[in-house]
Amino acid sequence: MIREDPSIKISLIQERINSEFSYKVSYRKTWMEKQKAIALEYGDWEELYAKLSSWLTHMQNHSPGSYFQILHDDFIVGNRVSHEHRQFHRVFWIFGQCKEAFKYCKPIIQVDDTHLYEKYRGTLLMATSQDGNGHGFWPTCVNTSLIRMEFV
Repeated sequence: MIREDPSIKISLIQERINSEFSYKVSYRKTWMEKQKAIALEYGDWEELYAKLSSWLTHMQNHSPGSYFQILHDDFIVGNRVSHEHRQFHRVFWIFGQCKEAFKYCKPIIQVDDTHLYEKYRGTLLMATSQDGNGHGFWPTCVNTSLIRMEFV
């Protein structure tokens, strides 16, 4: 079920388990098992976050002119800033080719966003533009701002 639709509602999973196995499972247990299934299918959030910087560095090394920036917020425990943890705030990247191509685009940028829900809330922004002939929308840059992501 998770493979077909990772955003499937917990109530639908509960319904299916109840109909197939005649077993009523709690919301909390269903939610926890869904998180485990997502981690098995797509990878653990902490694992993926640990690879983010190396992926972006690899992109920068193989796409000349590319740029990225990862920003963190202070992680507060009680009333003190924890130096053992950091809280992801946002990542920005732009491909070198897009930066170069933008010189030949109309001086208009369209910005679109999509809101992220569930455990990791935030916004994914994409800036695009059209070329001089009015063809296509070319990605100019990508920025994501997530909240509630804590990593050791």
